[in-house]
Amino acid sequence: MCFSDLNIDFDSGFTLVEVIASLLLLGFVALGATLFLFSGVSGYVFSQQASAISQKANLALARLTKELSGEMIEIESTTSGSVKYVYQYNPEKKRYIALVGAGTRKEVKIAVGDDPPTPEDIDVEGVLIDQVSAFTLAFKKCDDSAWIVGDDMDDLCKIELTLELFINSYDNDTVSFTTTVSPSIRKDVI
Repeated sequence: MCFSDLNIDFDSGFTLVEVIASLLLLGFVALGATLFLFSGVSGYVFSQQASAISQKANLALARLTKELSGEMIEIESTTSGSVKYVYQYNPEKKRYIALVGAGTRKEVKIAVGDDPPTPEDIDVEGVLIDQVSAFTLAFKKCDDSAWIVGDDMDDLCKIELTLELFINSYDNDTVSFTTTVSPSIRKDVI
């Protein structure tokens, strides 16, 4: 069998314009598929980051809620992002919640003892949460006015905690979490 027996008409092939149009169409389809896959993957990565940071913040806020809802007999000092308080059941032990660390990414630390953590105190022991942008504690009376150190502990009705965390380690996007704690009623009041 030879090529002359096949009866092929070589003049009926694709023109250059048809080949280019086909390649352009194929390129648009590939671009659309790539964008579809990229948006799915980026959505997955975003939801994974959001879930991780939400779990991290909820765990930290639950621990802070437990710490601050105990029967405190005294709050000795409060500053922006820090509180020094004494529990009813053990007046000899003072506890601190403080924002520590240098730079923009800080840590919230819980410490026990006579000396409060300093901003330079960034060792691993006692660190509750890291990658913190801001941490505030607002002490309120029941009428929603500010409670300050020196006021009667019986007037302290709620403590509002706000924790602002960096979403990831490579940019400055943050997300904020807030909760309100109601300190326990002191036993000597009942």
